[in-house]
Amino acid sequence: MSESPSVNGQSWIRLHRELLKNYVFQNEKLWKVFTWCLLKATWKPHELMVGRQKVKLEPGQFVFGRHAAARELNMKPSTVWSYIKLLELDRIIDIKPNNKFSLITVANWELWQSDNKHPDNKLDNKRTTDGQQMDTNKKGKEGKERKEVYTPEFETWYSSWPRKQGKSDSAKNFAKRVQEHGLSFV
Repeated sequence: MSESPSVNGQSWIRLHRELLKNYVFQNEKLWKVFTWCLLKATWKPHELMVGRQKVKLEPGQFVFGRHAAARELNMKPSTVWSYIKLLELDRIIDIKPNNKFSLITVANWELWQSDNKHPDNKLDNKRTTDGQQMDTNKKGKEGKERKEVYTPEFETWYSSWPRKQGKSDSAKNFAKRVQEHGLSFV
């Protein structure tokens, strides 16, 4: 069982209001599976015995078995698995399977569960600043070609992307996806 920070003996996780705008929130079963993943994830490194195997868990990870999850979530194992795979497809979680269980890692765990009061302030401020600079740079410089400015988050994501063409279009799509789904889901 994973432990979470506690206040008066009660453990907790952080949820951000931007999740209300995310498609995960719109589907009650998907939301249930997603929040279950957050609740199952450990908040500090520790080791766990699974059968006769010692498993080292890092923050944001937990051991997953579809049948045990189905019992906890009161769903069919196939339903749980399809929602887990959907979360993986959207890079919300990462699944490392073996023949007995899967190790699930919640993407961007540190960003969303850290002690920082507002983990997305830097991104919002950067977006605002970039937007103001771009608007300002356009005035009176119609004939000049200007160099694109990309956020550090986009640069990190883009460096892992296999296709290296159309960076400007990729940046626009990235920004749109972040706006629609939040940075944790990119």
